[in-house]
Amino acid sequence: RLHRDSNLLACALETFDIHVLDIDTRQIARRFTSGHHAAITDLTFSHDGRWLLSASLDSTTRVWDLPTGHCIDYFTFSSPVTSLDFSPAGDLLATTHVEDLGIYLWCNKSLFQHLHFSSVAKNAKPRTLTLPMDLTLSTEEDTSKGDVEVKAEEVDDFVSPDQLNEDLITLANLPTSRWLNLLNLDVIKAKNKPKAAPKKPKAAPFFLPTVPGLEQQFLIEPEKKDTEDRFITDFSDLTEFGKALGQAESEEDYKAMYKSFLEKGPSAVDIEVRALAPEGGGSLSLMEQFLKLLDNELKRKR
Repeated sequence: RLHRDSNLLACALETFDIHVLDIDTRQIARRFTSGHHAAITDLTFSHDGRWLLSASLDSTTRVWDLPTGHCIDYFTFSSPVTSLDFSPAGDLLATTHVEDLGIYLWCNKSLFQHLHFSSVAKNAKPRTLTLPMDLTLSTEEDTSKGDVEVKAEEVDDFVSPDQLNEDLITLANLPTSRWLNLLNLDVIKAKNKPKAAPKKPKAAPFFLPTVPGLEQQFLIEPEKKDTEDRFITDFSDLTEFGKALGQAESEEDYKAMYKSFLEKGPSAVDIEVRALAPEGGGSLSLMEQFLKLLDNELKRKR
């Protein structure tokens, strides 16, 4: 029997001994002798490769601990074991026996309670495990059962209430994509907020005017652009420098503005100039005011 995860190969010899080989190093890792007194029928490893189980025609089964090399369990059945194997999870052991067509499942106690494993003495007697009883019905019960018609009881479908208890929390069956972003709802609303108020579209005339002539052409009037005011009246989006510049009229105002402008650093000057443009929240008239400020200082040769 080969355990692929640990690359260990268990072999049963004619002398009723067991050798465990390491197929990587090609050396014998363990030798188990004087364990059985008849031919060995089957070998199996546990799911983690720690234990090796051996069954023999002398009706005994031994559990060998590979790290220590000792026998930690020794039991016998009423009928010899012909084959045995562990479940992938290691919680069940399946066995078959001589002159028995059934498969018996045995529970692994080490997974459900704390056990202390110790080496079994050489002169120790095995524990006897009885096979489960045959639960088949007798012939009389079979015939009587065939005459009786069993009516299945009608069971109403269980409907779960909306709320089991006021102190409990009822979870919705919505997919994760529907509620995962609720924690970031404020951030999503801020990103989706429109930058400008929606504008009402211009009403189109029912009949489009045409140009008189032989060819049919529609009269398209050029759009009228609203002239901007010379001075800024809304200073809500401007900086302190921009607000003061929009209200500057006299030469003294320009001097005070220029003095405060020189006190700023290079990065602050760059931000103030960008904020005066229409793209930064300013206007063309505000840029004109700034040019007047520079022109006034150049004339003063400052």
